[in-house]
Amino acid sequence: MRGWFLLHASKRSDGGPASLPRGCVVGIARIVDCYPARRGGWAWRFEKPVRLKVPIPMKGQVGFFTVPPSVRRKLPPRILALLRRDPLRRQKPA
Repeated sequence: MRGWFLLHASKRSDGGPASLPRGCVVGIARIVDCYPARRGGWAWRFEKPVRLKVPIPMKGQVGFFTVPPSVRRKLPPRILALLRRDPLRRQKPA
């Protein structure tokens, strides 16, 4: 998988600062590489993260998931432009 995707902050705290937003979309980043993780599953390398000025509340899910249209409508125009120009896409492994 490569391309832009939304970053969602879990509603459950992992011990980080209490001031961080929870249960919402907090930004966008671009996946530029993925590779097998040591303990199974996958690891991703991100580039060009962009933090949203105003987080968008949304219920999350485990793994990658489709963002509801109601949330997409709340995204700033510059974020929507990035998603449209280089959408997240599945690529066949080499």
